[in-house]
Amino acid sequence: MTYSDGDIERRLQLSEDSHWEFKEIEFAGNRPKSPCRNDLADEIAAFANANGGVLLCGVTDTGEVQDMSREQVDALESVMVEVSSDSIKPAVRIDSHKKRLLR
Repeated sequence: MTYSDGDIERRLQLSEDSHWEFKEIEFAGNRPKSPCRNDLADEIAAFANANGGVLLCGVTDTGEVQDMSREQVDALESVMVEVSSDSIKPAVRIDSHKKRLLR
């Protein structure tokens, strides 16, 4: 499912719930270094074992959107796909969508 900018803006104001999780990402250059792969796997597996959910990466727990370069976004997406296929058994298929929010 794809969410509009307005849907995401409303969620940022409302905060997290059982269907939406915000995840701040720390980078070393262009590579994500935190959260670790196991923490990402735990979040993805939790959504897979429930009714699904949205892991909104690049957002702090308070709903602040992080600035990320295109290279960082691409590297993060690659890590998320790797984690969902390599760290979770059975593998979980994720849908990845890139959005640029202007705030």
